[in-house]
Amino acid sequence: YISIWHKGIFIMSTNLQFIKSASGSGVGSLSITDCFSDNYDVYELFIPKIDVSGNSYLNVRFLKASDGSVDSTSNYDSAGLMLYANGSFGEGRYTNSAEFSNVFALWSTNDHNNGGLIRIYNPFNSSSYSFIQSQIANYNDVLNGSKNIGVHKVAQSNSGIQLILSNTTQINASIYGVK
Repeated sequence: YISIWHKGIFIMSTNLQFIKSASGSGVGSLSITDCFSDNYDVYELFIPKIDVSGNSYLNVRFLKASDGSVDSTSNYDSAGLMLYANGSFGEGRYTNSAEFSNVFALWSTNDHNNGGLIRIYNPFNSSSYSFIQSQIANYNDVLNGSKNIGVHKVAQSNSGIQLILSNTTQINASIYGVK
């Protein structure tokens, strides 16, 4: 087993196989194409750096394997818990959305400590729904974070993922297959 503690996130996986990296500056979305296949059932999308110029959220959509287009249908359900060290926890629930909504809560910080992980289940399997779990930690005077889950309620094969961003000045992401 591999265990990693990175920016307040504990990651525990078996054998991680690097697939692809992507990065962007000042972008509204970042697509990682052709990263899912029948080689893996579970993937980890590690995002060690998201710098934002203002508080925002990260949303996620799948790219269809049939033609590579973004699946923006109303087939995404998600829920999340926002964890604040200096206040009450917050909760969000989103049904029949065109994306996994508010997967990460991002705070504008001087030292840019946003970083997170999205675990993706069955994205390429055309006979199963796809699921995500995510977590992020960051520091903005106190430690903050969020944990989310989601289901893509259509059995289709997806070849990639799109991260939808706002106020983003820099993002780096890498995706791994989990054996």
